[in-house]
Amino acid sequence: MVYYLTVFLSSFLIFTLEPLLGKKLLPLYGGGSQIWVTLMFFFILQLFGANLYANFLIHKNPVVQKKIHFTLLVISVLTLAIPILINFQNTYSHLNPLFSILLVAFTGIGFPFFILASTVPLIQSWFVLQHPEQDPYRLYGLSNFGALLGLISYPFLIEPVLNMPTQLFIWKAIYFAVTILLIYLLIGLPSKTSSSGQINPTALVKIPLRKTLYWFALALVPNLLLLSITTYITQGIPSLPLIWIIPLALYLVSFILAFNRFKWSSAKILIPFFLAGLIFLSLAQTRLLAPIINYSGILLLCLSSLFTGCLIFHRELYKARPPASSLTEFYLAIALGGVVASLICAFIAPTYFPDLWEVPLSLFTAICFIFFILYHQKFHLLYKLFLIILTMATGILVLYGFWSVLHHYESDLSLQRNFYGITKVTRVQNTLDSFTIYLFSGTISHGFQKENSPDSDQATSYYSVETGIGILLNRFQNLKRPEPLRIGVVGLGVGTLAAYCRPLDYFRFYEINPQIISAANHYFTFIKHCQDRGGLVDIVPGDARLSLTSELNANQPQNFDVLVIDAFTDDAIPIHLLTSEAVTIYLSHLSPGGILAFHITNGYLHLGPVLAAIAAHKHLQTFSHQSQAADWYLMSVKNPNLPPLSFSIPSVQNPPLRPWTDNYSNLLDSLLPLSFRM
Repeated sequence: MVYYLTVFLSSFLIFTLEPLLGKKLLPLYGGGSQIWVTLMFFFILQLFGANLYANFLIHKNPVVQKKIHFTLLVISVLTLAIPILINFQNTYSHLNPLFSILLVAFTGIGFPFFILASTVPLIQSWFVLQHPEQDPYRLYGLSNFGALLGLISYPFLIEPVLNMPTQLFIWKAIYFAVTILLIYLLIGLPSKTSSSGQINPTALVKIPLRKTLYWFALALVPNLLLLSITTYITQGIPSLPLIWIIPLALYLVSFILAFNRFKWSSAKILIPFFLAGLIFLSLAQTRLLAPIINYSGILLLCLSSLFTGCLIFHRELYKARPPASSLTEFYLAIALGGVVASLICAFIAPTYFPDLWEVPLSLFTAICFIFFILYHQKFHLLYKLFLIILTMATGILVLYGFWSVLHHYESDLSLQRNFYGITKVTRVQNTLDSFTIYLFSGTISHGFQKENSPDSDQATSYYSVETGIGILLNRFQNLKRPEPLRIGVVGLGVGTLAAYCRPLDYFRFYEINPQIISAANHYFTFIKHCQDRGGLVDIVPGDARLSLTSELNANQPQNFDVLVIDAFTDDAIPIHLLTSEAVTIYLSHLSPGGILAFHITNGYLHLGPVLAAIAAHKHLQTFSHQSQAADWYLMSVKNPNLPPLSFSIPSVQNPPLRPWTDNYSNLLDSLLPLSFRM
């Protein structure tokens, strides 16, 4: 019973720590899916190191095992006196985001995570030592169940109820309990072994390299599918909030089913379903089925293909499992497959691929390995021939379908990719001599400008004169004429707000993505024309909240008349820009009578109540404005000298939500009723 409880709690802690760390770090690096892929690389690398350690330790004398692991357990408990998640404002923040995230994660939680990750293979080996007649792989299935429960419970049970300090306190308490259980199991290990000093040396089997490579390949493919499809559904198509949880949950469920001998998980049943799903997914990328299959259909095809593919390969892994004496080598090969897959998706793809090329490459790799699996299956000859032909056709369709989407179209002026995602600039022809240029980050439009048109300098999209920000800026221009205005903007886009620039007006943009800065200056003229009119423009690279905080620390408040916070159009919103502490920083940068303007247009999140709760807590004056073009929410310190703004919708006076802080936020509070973008 102690074995089962320890394995379950260890996996539960690992997979509650993953979203907990993600909650802390994802928003601070822009909120993009690549951050999650980088964190996945950290977790998988730790799993590999932990399995390497377990493989080393388990072949030592039990007395040596006790001494080494007991020492590491004590050290890990002592490290809990250090905050598990170190403050983001540290020396790592100036590095490349990939390395910064890894350093923060290793420094903050690396050692406790390492101990937890080594628990499953170690306990299975100890279990075999004391219960050789029982199947240790049941413990592996239980560990995946604990992982799944931890992953799902965090956003739905833990995050909505507990703030960050309480979460960390409970996590540490459970970790301490796991440590006690591990010490109890260590004490129970027999101290005597055979003359060779190894555990049951007669049961040790030399594993041929070919077998190890087979395990590696069977682990590599599902990890490639997991990471590439996660990237695709969070960047390549419109994304739902928290959508990254679903692929990882399906991956874990496939492990649970495969290692518990689920009867419907045979290759004979799963391979046709997997190939059929890939065929429809590929056709959905082409003009043939793209008008018919909407977002929800593509999402369902992605998830079903991921699940069936993972189940196929995990079932083959289970069938190829070695004797219990070699299970640490088995898990080490599995972990190595995950490391290589995460290296490809976290480092190679964003560095060398201009678009989501890892998606068709991962699918095509899976199809190639399906041939190998078919070769070893004892199917009826005609059925095997049918599956071989179907596999070949699927491979061709995958390459064609995704190529039709991912190749560089003639209308694309620019297509670039970095850590923050894919940035594309596209020119669309309106009339014979008129064009419109759009900037996209993933599937989200960040602004557009008309070309060769009399109104090319007019504010467009969310910032037109009919929107809340247009009304506000015109109001301030009338109030302060002829004095110049100081405008701060978090989120550059294409620099559209510079269209409101007058001589000597000052615009200060904060932007985290250098490719957005490059595109706004190179393909759009809002900023240039503002400067031509005598306006002043500064662009501050990096995270806006960190930049604003640094300015305050340097005693350089910006005294903005209007500070625009426009970073919530994407579905992975930077929550750290929506907390009570963030609003305090914003208010410190306002001039007397200055106003904060939040752009809260979002397809899935209703952010008005979130801001209303913060405003009510801080006793701020609020206004809101909704139009077909955009939703804006304004707040300021109550100022009787400031004429009231006649906005169309009054703000909420008694918001039902708990104010978000740096230690508490609940994304589920702001979810709109489920709807899909077509």
